Amino acid sequence: MTLGGGRQSGHLWQQANKDFLKSYGFTQLWGEPYIFTLKRDGSFLLVIVWIGDLAIAYANKDEIRFEQFATAYCKRFKSKISACVDKFLGLKIARAIATHAR
Repeated sequence: MTLGGGRQSGHLWQQANKDFLKSYGFTQLWGEPYIFTLKRDGSFLLVIVWIGDLAIAYANKDEIRFEQFATAYCKRFKSKISACVDKFLGLKIARAIATHAR
């Protein structure tokens, strides 16, 4: 499917993206058409879609689930995963660093 260039390309992209995410097991948040969650086997992924970008949040314990999803997504859409971001849609993203008291 070619999505670029036409008047409907943005709509077609969003539909193809939504269809893939749902087929993978994600649930679209009610009232938030660009936010999807995946809860499976005790792990949790959160995906925010904005035009052609995705922000994916997950806990350290869910890194394997993230890698599996990222591989499937990149294969389907010929995408690449960028390093961790510190801003998305103008919002600053902070990460909690786990500390262990001894």
